[in-house]
Amino acid sequence: MADEDVINHVCELWGTRLWIFKLKNPRYKPVHRTELVGGSAVAMMQILQPHLSSRRQTQIDEAVATYQPLRSIKHKRFYVAPDGAEEFERYWLAGLLEGEAYFGLHPTSKHNVTPIVELNTVDHDVILRVQGILRDRYAISVNLHTRPPRQEGYQPQYHLACYGDAARAVMADIEPLMGTRRRQRIAELLGPAVQPRLLREAGPCYDVRRAA
Repeated sequence: MADEDVINHVCELWGTRLWIFKLKNPRYKPVHRTELVGGSAVAMMQILQPHLSSRRQTQIDEAVATYQPLRSIKHKRFYVAPDGAEEFERYWLAGLLEGEAYFGLHPTSKHNVTPIVELNTVDHDVILRVQGILRDRYAISVNLHTRPPRQEGYQPQYHLACYGDAARAVMADIEPLMGTRRRQRIAELLGPAVQPRLLREAGPCYDVRRAA
């Protein structure tokens, strides 16, 4: 990903090295990458699997089934710190939104905007979990919507968003857990006044269809 501080954090957790790839097009940011392989990757997959979507769990089953160590090599071992369930949900939500969410502005009238936190995903079970966390942790009720596949072979995309004070509550809660870029963006959106350049960022939202 483009955020070096986020990948550096992963490197610290995994004990791995960082690679930086600079793209030829100067408009694009450098890509930061790290990896686990072999038994270390299997160990991490098995920890993450219960907390991921059914699609990712299937991918992990397929990957682990192909693992056939050719020789005995000591691999990394991992564990999950024993936090309370409520705090775990906060960390899970922050991790998801770090990589997948849109933090921005939504037009409420011709001259006014309000903060928005928006999530789009092809994983229905993931967005249902987010909806539940918003309800149980923040007392925020949001509707789920679906967009039909853009073309044959694509999956439907599920969408939810919270606005105004609801969006501010979510952003303020997860902000300490986010990367530098996300924290700066949240600070802009939670600031005492919306800057003119942010006002220009707000555009018309796309049409969505309510999920069955």
